[in-house]
Amino acid sequence: TRRGLSDGQRRNSHHRKTPTLTPTPTRQPDSTPRYTPDREEPVYDQLVSEYGEQFSAPAAQYAIDNVKADWNANALAAAKSYQSTLNMSPAAIHDQLTSSYGGKFTQAEADYALAHLND
Repeated sequence: TRRGLSDGQRRNSHHRKTPTLTPTPTRQPDSTPRYTPDREEPVYDQLVSEYGEQFSAPAAQYAIDNVKADWNANALAAAKSYQSTLNMSPAAIHDQLTSSYGGKFTQAEADYALAHLND
């Protein structure tokens, strides 16, 4: 057996894109995640959600700690998609990008996307 993995993690490790050897915590993790709420919360939530990817909290935190993403580029791509497929106005795009039910991008990322929407 692989050290540091539970039976469920060993059974699912070939199906998931998580580290094959995640360290076993020596103590219970804090109830407060270590992510930056305005940017990483939606990613973390999707990873641990029972309706999303269903990763363990330590595996999701590992992903958050190691993600390398250009959030401005992601916001711009989403904005261009909203513009072309939904024919949304710039104000509606901004609202969708920053909505807690939409893109969950920061104000700065949404502003960047709108500034470069027609580049």
